Amino acid sequence: MAARQVGPTGRVIGVDMTHEMIKKARNNADKVGAPNVEFRLGELEHLPIADNTADVIISNCVINLAAGLPAASWRWTFGRVLRGGRVA
Repeated sequence: MAARQVGPTGRVIGVDMTHEMIKKARNNADKVGAPNVEFRLGELEHLPIADNTADVIISNCVINLAAGLPAASWRWTFGRVLRGGRVA
């Protein structure tokens, strides 16, 4: 869905903490023909995305999986990779 929204010149990076979900996501992207999507293995505390590179972060409940992580930490992590964008 994100690949369609950014269009053919945009780029989408998906992050998950399990190999199984990365594999499933890659298969799904291949099925719908989304060449502008890549998937990386990582955790919220250590997002595998360079600083100041994202315009939007879409979180699908990953924050709930980091129950022991203070809110200030995940806000800082998201803020680190955003380049003036927003969290959706």
